[in-house]
Amino acid sequence: MQEESVLVIANPMAGAGRAKKLWPRLARALQAAGVSHRVRWTVQAHEASAIVAHAWETGTRRFIAVGGDGTVNEVLNGFGAAFTDLSQPRPWLAVAPAGTGNDWARQLSLPRATQQWANAIARTTDRPHDVGRLRFADGRIQYFVVEAGAGFDTHVLGLLSRRGPRQLAYVSALVRGLFSFKGPALQLHLQGASDTSTPSSLGSPRSMVAFGCIGPRVGGGMHVAPGARDDDGLLDFVTVADAGPWYNLLSLPKLFNGRLHSDPNVQYARAAQGHLVLNPPMAVQCDGQVVGHTPVTFDLLHGVLRVPALPHPHNTGS
Repeated sequence: MQEESVLVIANPMAGAGRAKKLWPRLARALQAAGVSHRVRWTVQAHEASAIVAHAWETGTRRFIAVGGDGTVNEVLNGFGAAFTDLSQPRPWLAVAPAGTGNDWARQLSLPRATQQWANAIARTTDRPHDVGRLRFADGRIQYFVVEAGAGFDTHVLGLLSRRGPRQLAYVSALVRGLFSFKGPALQLHLQGASDTSTPSSLGSPRSMVAFGCIGPRVGGGMHVAPGARDDDGLLDFVTVADAGPWYNLLSLPKLFNGRLHSDPNVQYARAAQGHLVLNPPMAVQCDGQVVGHTPVTFDLLHGVLRVPALPHPHNTGS
């Protein structure tokens, strides 16, 4: 592994400049761990995908994203057809968490200490990781590794301040959004359910949100799908009915303490595919990036990504 050069894609804007400050320490740690690497800094939005696509075509197979979940998502979408071309090796991807949310880094249980992180990157072992796919009515495809959703989550993203700590900013936007959001009618049709007791569809006449989750947390640590696993070949679908702003406000703590599924307005199912329709249509996000509008089909590509093999506590939401 050490003989194969890793391409590092670094986003200088991630985490309000945190990635740029962190990189010198990361570079020294990678060198000490024996990881041959080269770095490319992005200078504009969506550039990471183009850099990765070119690098993949010219033979690079190992990548590290330095940034947050948005940077990871851009890198991921540079792989494109590599996920479905069985003649190609699986892409290998790791992250140095330098963004604001960093849900994927938590999902991988990457060490926080810089040298321990680099030592983990240098290990020869890796493991498979599922990749989610969104397919839109116009034929566009978008990949994700944490979650995708539509409804209140995209409404909140539109209100999100880029200043200050991400979690505080997200909670502030959540509270403000509760009193300005008008829930659409929701229908989520499922296929490839995990067992025969799973319903064929989820929905409500007034909905808050629908998520398709690979990992347990979204939005910088909120417990939306505590039992989700990133290697089981299934998406954890979660829908939440709109019960009114005051009820929703009082229910916010359930997002952070892992008790969301105890709420009677929450529906949950595991399936390989789901087709989501909202009336009226709303924006769709994946890994915290707005990428299109409903209707949209979620599905899963099982084990098509390789990631560092680290102990990570399945089914704990940590």
